[in-house]
Amino acid sequence: MIENTQELDIFFKPQSMVIIGASEIPGTFGTRYLTALVDFGYKGRLYAVNHKGDEIHGLKIYRSVMDIPDPVDLACICVSAKYAPDILRDCLHKGVKAAIILSAGFSEWDEEGKKLEKEIVDIAGKGIRVMGPNCFGTYCPSGGGTIVPGGNFPKESGRVSLITQSGQLAEGITAPSFGEGVRYSKVASYGNACNINEADLLEYFMEDGDTQIFSSYIEGVRDGRKFFNIARANKGKKPIIIWKVGLTNMGAAAASSHTGSLAGETVIWDTFFRQTGAIKVESREELIDTTTGFSCLPTGIGTGIAFISGGGAGTVVGADACEKAGLHLPSFSEKTTEKLRELLPAAGTSIKNPLDMGTPHPPLDLFTSVLEAMAESEGIDVKNKVQFDGLGHALRSF
Repeated sequence: MIENTQELDIFFKPQSMVIIGASEIPGTFGTRYLTALVDFGYKGRLYAVNHKGDEIHGLKIYRSVMDIPDPVDLACICVSAKYAPDILRDCLHKGVKAAIILSAGFSEWDEEGKKLEKEIVDIAGKGIRVMGPNCFGTYCPSGGGTIVPGGNFPKESGRVSLITQSGQLAEGITAPSFGEGVRYSKVASYGNACNINEADLLEYFMEDGDTQIFSSYIEGVRDGRKFFNIARANKGKKPIIIWKVGLTNMGAAAASSHTGSLAGETVIWDTFFRQTGAIKVESREELIDTTTGFSCLPTGIGTGIAFISGGGAGTVVGADACEKAGLHLPSFSEKTTEKLRELLPAAGTSIKNPLDMGTPHPPLDLFTSVLEAMAESEGIDVKNKVQFDGLGHALRSF
């Protein structure tokens, strides 16, 4: 639990970092992470620690974090699990404020790994915050830091923040999102959540002024009551998008072996979504699409939707989808109704909401006029303007 959410800032905007496990050998995990930070353009002080080697990326390789002459904000530990507790103790004695343990082989692995993770928890309790183990780290363009494979990530900051227990999906979600125009304020791959968990991160992002949209990939929850209370208190404020996995028997078993998570039951999570207003998604693609959608909407938008279809079946499908998503279809105003009657023939169309134009291939000028008339009706909260090319293809909507 965090007593002051500002203490998590250090994971995203450290003034100095040490990569423990970086070496002269290309391809090692620590070297890959150091290289990603250099490629991304981290502007703070960087240090490397390894028991052997002299120099990497022009940086001296120290034998221990205790040998570094300057203060260090954040340590990134990339060594075998069995060495992590002793290294974390050195970080604590050095006065390092926080550590990310990227190494795997802890509670998700075996009984010995569980003992090592318990040791990590005990050390963290003495005054150093820990993210992980078994994760990819953090990405924050404004802080100049990035995850292990993120040396080429965009340097522009956005208004979305993402947490993911999976290291792989820290990249697997963000990378395709970039192609959709989404830009992130912060990303946290938090792994086994031995010290900082999803409830801590949710609380942090709900108070973070740079975060307007919260998205997440979650296998299990360490502090379910706190997570629920924070989400419920935020209802109607920032969108909370959750891809919750492990709700089948086989999925729960896989989650336990991946991050040591207790996945929970479907009925409990259905209740959670209903009472908090959080948005449930069920695939990576749906998470990305939903995040993209919210990124394109102005803040404070309502739920009134005008739906248009080229046939009757589309209006039924659309109405079902809107209701399931918690949206509603307001009746058109009399002014809008009269305008639509002027534009559309009576036979084969329906000028109710959802609207049936009677043809899936209307002329561009007619389609545009119908959209404009619908957008002018009271109660329609989303006003879309669609730009077309010369062939009548929609280029984008905003």
